[in-house]
Amino acid sequence: MALKVIDTRLQGDDEVSTRRLMGMAAVLCAAPVFVMAAVVPAALAPSDGMRPTAKAAAHAMRSVPDVNAAWMDSFVRQYHQVDINVVMSAAPAASAVTPVVRDVNNKGLGSITELLASYEDRLAKNEALTAAETADGTFTIHNVGAFGVRSAAPIVLPPQAAALALGAVYESVIPKAAEGDAAAWEVAPMMQATMAVDHRVVDGWDAAVFVQRLKELLENPATLFIDV
Repeated sequence: MALKVIDTRLQGDDEVSTRRLMGMAAVLCAAPVFVMAAVVPAALAPSDGMRPTAKAAAHAMRSVPDVNAAWMDSFVRQYHQVDINVVMSAAPAASAVTPVVRDVNNKGLGSITELLASYEDRLAKNEALTAAETADGTFTIHNVGAFGVRSAAPIVLPPQAAALALGAVYESVIPKAAEGDAAAWEVAPMMQATMAVDHRVVDGWDAAVFVQRLKELLENPATLFIDV
């Protein structure tokens, strides 16, 4: 199938500080894949950034439940429980593994952090993960920033409907709140996140709503500690 690219980058809130999420950009590729990018708060290292992002994604799925679904050839299966695969590897040359965090929508950030830290420690020691620990989830997060990559279009793992890639942290000049008649500026660390969805399951509009909700949650991380 020929590649069809439509650039629908939004010009508004393009860059933000570590306390904000940059606007959205979307690229429609060869059907049925839909890819969109955003910049998320980068106060944490890329590996740490997966933890609040996983929780924020689970919260955002309440607004767009189609993201937490799967294409089953003749029908779409929608899940109530959010199980997130997190792509990891012990080193750049090592094979990637996809450990799963079960029931993210009902787990606290502390529990998510402990589990992911445990996976990371075991991989660093070259300990194998069990089949149950690497089983298929309902959504995937790729941490390409750990290898210095700023952005990448993630591969959606069938039959999942969506995946998110977190890029490396970089510095950007962004506007601060206006002071008098002149706008002030500051340098802030940024991190780009790129989302890909199966367009047979998730409509482009719904994908944009999901990213917008993710943006709101990461701009206000305190909401991740409460039932929102």
